[in-house]
Amino acid sequence: MNEPVQQACKIIKEKHPELVIITDVCLCEYTEHGHCGVLENGCTVNNDETLPLLAKVAVSHAQAGADMIAPSNMMDGYVKVIRQALDEAGFENIPIMAYSAKFASAYYGPFRAAADSTPSAGDRKGYQMDTANSDEALREVALDIEEGADIIMVKPALAFLDVVQRVHETFNRPLCVYNVSGEYAMVKAAAEKAGLKLFLGSYPITPATDVLHELSKHKSLGVITVQCEDEISGCATAIGASFAGALAVTTTSGPGVCLKSEAMNLAVITELPLVVLDVQRGGPSTGLPTKSEQTDLLQALFGRNGESPMPVIAATSPTNCFDAAYAACKMALEHMTPVVLLTDGFVANGSGSWKLPNLDTYPEIKPQYVTPEMKDNYTPYKRNPENQVRYWAVPGQEGYTHILGGLEKDSNTGAISTDPENHNLMCHLRAEKVAKIAVPDVEVQGCADDADLLIVGFGGTYGHLYSAMEEMNKAGQKVALAHFSYINPLPKNTAEVLKKYKKVVVAEQNLGQFAGYLRMKIDNFTPYQFNEVKGQPFVVAELVAAFNKLIDN
Repeated sequence: MNEPVQQACKIIKEKHPELVIITDVCLCEYTEHGHCGVLENGCTVNNDETLPLLAKVAVSHAQAGADMIAPSNMMDGYVKVIRQALDEAGFENIPIMAYSAKFASAYYGPFRAAADSTPSAGDRKGYQMDTANSDEALREVALDIEEGADIIMVKPALAFLDVVQRVHETFNRPLCVYNVSGEYAMVKAAAEKAGLKLFLGSYPITPATDVLHELSKHKSLGVITVQCEDEISGCATAIGASFAGALAVTTTSGPGVCLKSEAMNLAVITELPLVVLDVQRGGPSTGLPTKSEQTDLLQALFGRNGESPMPVIAATSPTNCFDAAYAACKMALEHMTPVVLLTDGFVANGSGSWKLPNLDTYPEIKPQYVTPEMKDNYTPYKRNPENQVRYWAVPGQEGYTHILGGLEKDSNTGAISTDPENHNLMCHLRAEKVAKIAVPDVEVQGCADDADLLIVGFGGTYGHLYSAMEEMNKAGQKVALAHFSYINPLPKNTAEVLKKYKKVVVAEQNLGQFAGYLRMKIDNFTPYQFNEVKGQPFVVAELVAAFNKLIDN
């Protein structure tokens, strides 16, 4: 009864008796070898000798206050033995959630690392299920039900949705699905509270996968990477790491942003710092899954349900990626908000000469942490009145206990609120916070004072648009370029710049997303447009020809 699980159950029940406690019954964390039972011959589990020990552990959990027993060991006959032991000990009403269809999987790696339960020899395929045999899953489920399981489980769920469906259709029992890998990264990140470590939670997706591959090489620098089994868990792990006090990043491409959007909404309402790196590419509608496009802008700005304002920064070149990433991280940490960093297929696959920066010259990053004066009087949405940024209380600090979540909170108390006026206020506050973020003015290059045509672009088209401007200026045309890296909020001088010139053309690799956004933000702004969605970079000669035509008309 003095083991960590039993002690935790006692403490939780004493302080929060209303909470329901479900305990995992297995032996791996209590052994030096890391297997789920008694070993023989070095790496083979003796099923029958293990069963009495599992029963003993299950009873001790119930005695400590567990409301439900969830044995995960996958021994044959474990449900029957545990049921009998619980009944004999007077716990007839304690239900069992059986890990009935638990497949052998490498997805469990982060959990095993966090719990120090990786097998020292061999693996668990001898007593966990064969990934290729869904029929076996149904037989195992049937046996657990026969032995007294109240709830049955499929794990890992997302990788075996076919099994989930078959179990649901076959058995009249409550079904639990357990996803793995990503959620344990939160646990591991939460243990790393000393300073800001870099955490990346990602699902592989071309071409953003290269970021995961590169960062995974730098564990010695304190970088934590987790390859998750789906997009939303990749984002969710990063949110968990952010809550624990890390600089959290998740990487993806446009199709992945669609899948991450629910988790991104969670980052907005919890107001946690998060960098979402979206490497834009040709999408399914174009048949160009890995080609160069700029088609995610409106998705990054508005592609979420509800009022979910989020800053957006676009890198302009391969060599600009460092500065853009630094700016995105600084913005996320100092303003307690998720930030979308847009690159694209051209930038991702491009290269350039880049001088290693002197980090001493970069601006300091100063997160708005709680102050000592707030101790014992902290609420999660207490804000700096000047910038509307809430104060960041990293868990583990006495006197700063708080709860965050996906339900709207009262702006004063932090308690769940259904008050429409409070919801209206919080929506305005979050939008105001993003709008108040100070960003550099947009710079005008070329014939800034007297241009006959202003070229406007954003992100990775900078090199081609600059070359087109330069070529036209050499030919005697008066042309200028205003290229945007900060999309939301826009630079304060945006309207002044765009309305200064008689003719303005917005050139982008989509059907006019940035042009439409600028029209929405700037009154009476009616630019010309140059749009191509070919899955290829702009051709400078084509740009020059099109822009000359605009000047002549």
